[in-house]
Amino acid sequence: MAEKGFPNISVIAVFRVAVVALLVLACVRVIQPFLGALARAAIIAISARPLFTRLRQYFNGRG
Repeated sequence: MAEKGFPNISVIAVFRVAVVALLVLACVRVIQPFLGALARAAIIAISARPLFTRLRQYFNGRG
């Protein structure tokens, strides 16, 4: 009699995927309060880059 289901997927593999998914969710929950500040910091860093390069050229690469 042929076995029905998913013969190539073991219980351990499914368990590993579930553990990784839970770890990812836990990391997202920890990082979530800081995402707004990280987004603002990225926006400021990207928008200030041209000014930084001009000032660096003005001061001959010092700093």
